[in-house]
Amino acid sequence: MSLFSSEDIIRSTRIKGDKYLIDALARQKGVVLVSGHLGNWEMAWQFSPCYLNRHIFAVAKRMRNPYFDRFLHNLRTRFGNQIIYKKGALPDLMQALRHEKIVAILMDISRRFDGVEVQFFGRRATATPAAALLALRCKSPVIPAFCHRNKNGDLVIQIEPPVEMARTNDLRNDLQINTQAISARVERAIRQYPEQWFWTLKRWKDFYPDLYPESEKRLKSIKKKQKRKKMKHLN
Repeated sequence: MSLFSSEDIIRSTRIKGDKYLIDALARQKGVVLVSGHLGNWEMAWQFSPCYLNRHIFAVAKRMRNPYFDRFLHNLRTRFGNQIIYKKGALPDLMQALRHEKIVAILMDISRRFDGVEVQFFGRRATATPAAALLALRCKSPVIPAFCHRNKNGDLVIQIEPPVEMARTNDLRNDLQINTQAISARVERAIRQYPEQWFWTLKRWKDFYPDLYPESEKRLKSIKKKQKRKKMKHLN
C-alpha cells in the first residue's frame, strides 16, 4: 500500500453503492462514515480521495511504538486523508462535519469508559456513541461502508444506505438506540464475511472478562497507576 499510486488503488478496488455517499454529501451536512475492521479497511479508506477526490477525517488511536505510529500515519494520509486522534477529538470532528467533510469511525472497538451498551452478536458489549452524537448534533447522515475481498482476490468496498437516526427529546436514549442501530449494521456486514473480520479486538471484554484474563490484568495495572498518580498529586 505504501507504494501504490492513486491509479493502483482504483484498479485494486471495486466500489459498490457509491451513490449513497454522493447523495449524502449533496445534503451539505457532512457525512459520518461508519465501518469496522473488516477486509482491508486501511485500503478502503483510500478510495475516497482517489476515487471521489474527497478527503476523509478518520478517528484513530496512536500506536505505542512511535516508529510504527509514524509509518502508519504517513500511510493513512498519503492521499490527503487526515487523522484525528481520539483524545479530545469531538470538537475537531464537529468542525469537519460543519465544513461538509467526511468523518470516519470504526464501530467494532470496545469502549470501557465512555461507551454505551449494545447487543453485538446476541451478547452485551459496549460501543462508542461518537457517531450517533455527531449525527444528532450536526444533522449529518450516517453511511455504513465496509470492505471485503471477493473470490477473485479483488477488494470490494460496499457502501450502504444511510442509518435512520432516532431524534427525540431524550439525548441519552437517542444515543443508545442509534448506536445500537449502527452496531447492527456492522454486525450484519461481519456475518457476511466472518473470516475477514479482525476478531482479536476483544469485543466483549467489558461484560465477559473471563474470556480475556490478560485484559483484566492490564486494567488492574492501569488503575494502580492512576491511584498512585492521584495520591502523588494530593501529596
